[in-house]
Amino acid sequence: MADALLTAVATSILDSINSLWLQEFGISGSLKTELERLQSTLTTIQAVLLDAEEKQWKSEAIKNWLRKLKDVAYEVDDILDEFATNTHRGRLQRDAGNLKLPKVNSLRSLIVQDDFYLKIATKQKHLRALEVRDYQAMKISIDNFRHVRYLNLTDSDVQIVPESISSLRNLQTLNLRYCHRLQMLPEGLSDLKNLIYVDITECYALTCMPAGLGKLLSLRTLSRFIVGKRRGCYIDELKGLALEGELCIEDLDNVKSSRDARSANLKMKQNLRSVSLAWRENNSGDQHENAEDVLNGLQPHSSLKKLSIRNYHGPRFSYWLMNLLVPNLIEISLENCGSCECLPPLGKLHFLKKLSINGMDALKFIDSSFYGDGEISFPSLEWLCFSDMLCLEEWTTVNGKETFPLLTSLTIGYCPMLVELPMLPSLKRLEVEEASVSLLSSVMHFTFLTSLKIGDHTGELTVLPDGLLRNYKQLEDLTICAINLKSLSNVLDNLSALRRLDLQICHDLESLPAGLESLSCLESLHLSKCDSLISLPANGLCGLSSLSSLWIQNCEKLESLSNGVRYLTSLKDLLIDVCPELKSLPDSIQHLSALRSLRILGCEGLTCLPNQIQHLSSLSLLEIWECPNLMALPRGLQSLMALTELRIGKCSHLERRCIKEIGEDWPFIAHIPCTTIKSYEEYSEGRGSSGSLLTR
Repeated sequence: MADALLTAVATSILDSINSLWLQEFGISGSLKTELERLQSTLTTIQAVLLDAEEKQWKSEAIKNWLRKLKDVAYEVDDILDEFATNTHRGRLQRDAGNLKLPKVNSLRSLIVQDDFYLKIATKQKHLRALEVRDYQAMKISIDNFRHVRYLNLTDSDVQIVPESISSLRNLQTLNLRYCHRLQMLPEGLSDLKNLIYVDITECYALTCMPAGLGKLLSLRTLSRFIVGKRRGCYIDELKGLALEGELCIEDLDNVKSSRDARSANLKMKQNLRSVSLAWRENNSGDQHENAEDVLNGLQPHSSLKKLSIRNYHGPRFSYWLMNLLVPNLIEISLENCGSCECLPPLGKLHFLKKLSINGMDALKFIDSSFYGDGEISFPSLEWLCFSDMLCLEEWTTVNGKETFPLLTSLTIGYCPMLVELPMLPSLKRLEVEEASVSLLSSVMHFTFLTSLKIGDHTGELTVLPDGLLRNYKQLEDLTICAINLKSLSNVLDNLSALRRLDLQICHDLESLPAGLESLSCLESLHLSKCDSLISLPANGLCGLSSLSSLWIQNCEKLESLSNGVRYLTSLKDLLIDVCPELKSLPDSIQHLSALRSLRILGCEGLTCLPNQIQHLSSLSLLEIWECPNLMALPRGLQSLMALTELRIGKCSHLERRCIKEIGEDWPFIAHIPCTTIKSYEEYSEGRGSSGSLLTR
């Protein structure tokens, strides 16, 4: 059957072409001719669509053709909408220079992003598409726009959508995505019979739905449905809706039986790509009793591509998942299914690429039942995650069977009883969080990895297993995050291919390992929250000939970069962020001839910068932020002809010394094309990025 949404899009395009904004802005010549051709083509498309809808086409070839036609129609609609909006915006901005509102009252599309555009909006009577950004959504009177078909309030602070929206009888699209403070939808929403698209994704404060959404028979997209306890909010409201795309059904605790669950008619919704089924996180034991029956009644269509089950506390998974009656799944997420003791035979799913299993506390073994009885298990799986599996003791593969032939990424997060990983030769990326020394030791043989992350926030890991990375010749990316790790001795030896090294939250790490100097391919070094680190090694940087990025963040005791930075001749980006004990930069910084970006942020102890900064001939960006004791800028800045941008903020001494024409340091920065200086007061008042002291 042809998509009713496509018919609506075609109609919208024709309305745009025929609208007054073409005449208003003097569209003529070849552009006018092309638009006339487009109008003729779209009229033909519209007729074909209406005919297809009447004849209820079943042919897959025709369905495929209609899908392609849909993509083209959407693209044309987007282009026309963007053209109209940008044309109007250009005129409005030109008129804004004259400090008066233009006499424009026939707009069809408008984006309201500040008070100026809000005033423009109040004059419009014929808008078809309206987007309101940020806090402006709280100010606008929706019922002024009786003809609007597209309303976008995405990522705004709106808390309650006014009941007056029910008067927008032509409304087809209502986008409330990422409105995190939204608490209530209008009860009259069910009166908007032309609604096709409603998106309330990530509207976390929303806890209930308006009654009667089942009456919206044109609705094709409903991203989220919260099952209620009152009439008109039951799960059967979904029964007659021909939904497409993604659907998340929440508060399934309010569904009492398998019969009630079947009334949602998910099994017949063949155009849903993704279904998420969620119970409340903290529900009572009484509600656990019928969870399995409810899940059995929520069987989706066999064409489903993505499935998520969250906070399910039944003793076993539904028959339709255990028997793989959804064979076309590409992605599965099972989260906080704490009472299930065994997994479905997911290895038999031929198309499964991504699998995440989290919080299955009752699961003790991953064994042959997980892989199924096929010759190849998980033939397409590329990404796998096991996390928060408190009782998982053993994970084995099946001898003589090929398993995970395409698996490239594995995450193991907080599985405290697991002591060994099976051999996974196709693996390239491994992330292990809160792992025991025993589990890490089993990783020693994964020498084929290109990326490895080791994390420990429990404090149990004080030293890495001896020889852990000894033969990791292909490793390119290494991240270590361990709060009580005291030493990295011998860990970095032989990592000849390493390009990125990230050391995070290593509170007890007092020095960088000697093996650092052997990392000739290293391009990026990031040190964050290494609170015991006092200085970079004086000689340990001499082999880092390829290092282009050095970030040092939140290292509370760091006093010096050391003169070892002289060896970083390829360095292009240097960031020093919240290192309060740092007093100055070393004179050897003059050897960083390739440096393009130097950012110094939140270094309260910094009192001066070396004049040798004048030798940084490639420097194009210098940013100094929240360094209140930095007394002056170095004279050498005036020699930096490549420096095009200077940003200074919350540095009281520099603010005074950089006042245009009269500041003592003004001669050093007068040649810089883009200079922004922002005071404490401006920062506190939340003004724009440009300060009033100086912006050029």
